[in-house]
Amino acid sequence: MKILEVNKYYYLRGGSERYLFDITALLEQAGHEVVPFSMKNDRNRPTPFENDFLDEIDYRADRPLVQKLGEAARVIWNREAYRKTKAIVKRERPDIAHLHNIAHQLSGSVVAALHDMGVPMVQTMHDYKRICPAYTLFQGGKVCERCKKRRYWNPIVHKCLLGSRAASTVAALEATWYGMTGLHEKIDRLHAPSHFMRHKLMEWGIDGKTIEYVPYGLDLTRYRAARDDEDQGYFLYAGRLSREKGLRMALKAARHAPHARIVVAGEGPLRERLTREFADLGDRLRFDGYLDTPSLHDAIRGSRAVLLPSQWYENAPFAIYEAFALGKPVIGSDRGGVPEMVKPGDTGWIEPPDDVEAWARAMENVSEAAKQAAKRGRAGRQAMETIYTTEAHTKAMLNMFEKV
Repeated sequence: MKILEVNKYYYLRGGSERYLFDITALLEQAGHEVVPFSMKNDRNRPTPFENDFLDEIDYRADRPLVQKLGEAARVIWNREAYRKTKAIVKRERPDIAHLHNIAHQLSGSVVAALHDMGVPMVQTMHDYKRICPAYTLFQGGKVCERCKKRRYWNPIVHKCLLGSRAASTVAALEATWYGMTGLHEKIDRLHAPSHFMRHKLMEWGIDGKTIEYVPYGLDLTRYRAARDDEDQGYFLYAGRLSREKGLRMALKAARHAPHARIVVAGEGPLRERLTREFADLGDRLRFDGYLDTPSLHDAIRGSRAVLLPSQWYENAPFAIYEAFALGKPVIGSDRGGVPEMVKPGDTGWIEPPDDVEAWARAMENVSEAAKQAAKRGRAGRQAMETIYTTEAHTKAMLNMFEKV
């Protein structure tokens, strides 16, 4: 089978790209041919298909107003994307297209071109863009579902995207255009990595028969499980320092958990604010910034548990997969897809996402429970070895591809 893998970025930018490269490797190992289609960027991974990619579009760059207006129009319809998609399909003749994140830079023009060329499509739902113009179902510090039933004026009113009314207006127009033209319905199957994602899409009116739940899998040969003697007793938060991720709430809880020490791996817009606001935690809080993969794995192995205090509807966070693969339990929020994987009494602890006292109790208790944490970490590793395997994931995805 020849598969066209489509994503707007072709370098390791986040979880979507991580999965893109993982599934590419798994499909190739299974004997299939993969053709990437993306956007040009100096950071891209080497590929002989680079010349087929779209020219880079950076909507955050500072450019003249006339140029920005032209780029805004391309969010809704991108002639270059349509033309180049048809060209690569005509030359490579893929059996199926596997879509990831295409909004804005690649746009729905890719979907239109694939449909016009008769290429069946499966899209992995990495986020909520299909139902939320701002991707996250999170606004003003709270989960938000105002756009249900296509009430797409709400992003404009609340400036949901980047805090910008202009950007939010473009996103709202894009969502309206997709609804009017039926572009979304041209995608044959949706891959939901969590039950929560599948149920949320169905709740918003998408036919459940077109949505299949398939959890991710990790290649465990790349992950050495932690030894008990590597536990240094701290909690690790690894991720973006942004409001929806909930780190501020966890740090508030740490003030009431005197034995809790927290190491933060990651960067984001809240870095300076959090550093100032929680200076009173002293040596119980350390910001390590961005860590490369080997350093991050070492940091996870050295932790007592990984924190996932998310305030938004997490889908199927790789932070849980990696923690389990490295033999560490997770303290996670009871929101989104998190409780599907993190099982209290088995692979971790689940707490209400906005309950500072509950998080404080959990962190204080786990700070004093090394043996219990190690046991739950081993259970997480076992789950990766028996449930979240690359073999099961590859088989399920290929079955989905063959159905369309």
